[in-house]
Amino acid sequence: FTVETLARFIDQRFYELNNLKKIDQQLVRSVESCRLDLRRFGVKFTANSSRPYFLGHEREDVVKNQQEFVKYFIEREQHFYTITNDAVPQWRIPTIAPTILLCHDESTYKCGEITAKRWIMPDNAPFYNKGGGRSIMCSDLLNSASAAIALGGDIYLNNQSILDQFKRLFQLLPFKKEYESHNFLCLVDNSRTHTAAETHLNDFGMRPGTRCPVDKIEYIDENNKKQTIECYDDDGYSKGLLTIAN
Repeated sequence: FTVETLARFIDQRFYELNNLKKIDQQLVRSVESCRLDLRRFGVKFTANSSRPYFLGHEREDVVKNQQEFVKYFIEREQHFYTITNDAVPQWRIPTIAPTILLCHDESTYKCGEITAKRWIMPDNAPFYNKGGGRSIMCSDLLNSASAAIALGGDIYLNNQSILDQFKRLFQLLPFKKEYESHNFLCLVDNSRTHTAAETHLNDFGMRPGTRCPVDKIEYIDENNKKQTIECYDDDGYSKGLLTIAN
């Protein structure tokens, strides 16, 4: 929350609890006073250290992917159903070859939308909604048929098993009445470019079929060539640290 939100909440509850009618715009407890109250209570306005990333400090490949992503949709804006940025949003209907955007998870729209700072009580970090930005989303759930994605051994949404299922999805969608005469675009956010986290040796199990935090290990050899070690076999079982090390 913000101090302004707190001040307005106190003002609203004051009039509700005392059964009074508000006759002016003045707050019963000013924003400045609420800010001082919070600090007296020991609350700190501190940075969100657990943000997924900070804008302007991403890796070069991530920035490049973001620019390509934004450019793709800007150049094709006339193909999608959009809404106006008015007090009462209105639909904008595509004028040419309409395209429907399909997402596997509605949080795709809100990843990374977090305020830079928030109020934290001592030894107390409450849950918070990561979607703190200006996203406007309309979800239309069509569940006349149900299905599940079979991830297989590779959990990323670009493995061959997933791609085959997307191919089948695109073949079936034209027969659905709501999607008739439309093009389709699937948007998934389970990407290999999300993190660059370090992996500790103790995270790997020694024997086949045990724990393994990554699907492959990539490194640069003594000849300055990129090498890849697959950590899972074709059946989706981890090879184990002994096999990987050899």
